[in-house]
Amino acid sequence: MSVPGLEDARPAILTVRDVIDDPQVWGRVVEAVSGTHPMFGQDPAPALAHVLRHDLGSTAKVLPAAATVYGFVPGLEKARAALGAVIEEVAPQAPPVPAAQQS
Repeated sequence: MSVPGLEDARPAILTVRDVIDDPQVWGRVVEAVSGTHPMFGQDPAPALAHVLRHDLGSTAKVLPAAATVYGFVPGLEKARAALGAVIEEVAPQAPPVPAAQQS
C-alpha cells in the first residue's frame, strides 16, 4: 500500500550532514563552488567535504560560511554567495546559525 505523495516526500535538510548525504543537494552545492576559487581545485567535492568535516552536526545554514573558511581566505565571496543561494532554497527549515558560528 502506498500513500499518495509519500514516495516523493524527502526528509528536510537540517544539518550539514543532511546536505552531504543527499546526492541531489550535494551535487548542487558542489556545482555552486565549481570554478569559483583555486581552493576547490578540479574536483570540489573532496575539498568541500574536508573543510566541512568539523561542522557535520551544525545547521545547514552554516555551510556557506564554513565552506569558505569563515572569511579567512580571500576571494571566496562568489562561492559564499552561490552557496547561500543554494542553501536558502534546499534547507529553508534548517535552524538559524548560532551566534557563536556567525562570521
